[in-house]
Amino acid sequence: MLFDPRKLQEIVAAASGWLLTAGTFVGTVAAGVKWLTPVVEVYLGAAVATPLTIIVSSLTACLVLWLAYSALAKKSRLWRRERFDLRVRKRDDLLGRDDDIVNLKGLIGDSSLLLIDGESGCGKSSLIAFGLVPALREDVGTFPILVSDPTRVAPRVASHRSNRADRRSVRAGAARKKTPRHA
Repeated sequence: MLFDPRKLQEIVAAASGWLLTAGTFVGTVAAGVKWLTPVVEVYLGAAVATPLTIIVSSLTACLVLWLAYSALAKKSRLWRRERFDLRVRKRDDLLGRDDDIVNLKGLIGDSSLLLIDGESGCGKSSLIAFGLVPALREDVGTFPILVSDPTRVAPRVASHRSNRADRRSVRAGAARKKTPRHA
């Protein structure tokens, strides 16, 4: 099949508004030229009447279409902007994230470092700042530290891990030296 009927239907639906506008414009101009040309010919002559009536009819059609659009277009007014503020400012603003907080608390208990990755704007920072950190503060055995710029922490974490690995290898080497060899 050369054309997909659904795709063609979408294109026609999208173009129908513009086609209707263009048809209205052309019809208005043609009607204006047909009606106005004989009237203007009497005063200015046939050579000037036709181009002038086309220009006047076009401008009139543009004005009518603009006025119709202005009158019929939906005007959006936001009377109370605070109702549409989606920023989280307290724990009660986190709707439906209780399971996520419990899961993150469990993950923190399993490891010493937790990295949270997600799309921009999905609520990672809000979940941590207003959900996880207050939940961890409720526990006596934890002391949460919120890091908002990982570029400052990543080198420190890497050096801390390498230092721990070096200490382990030194301890393992020392432990090997202490064990007696049997001949």
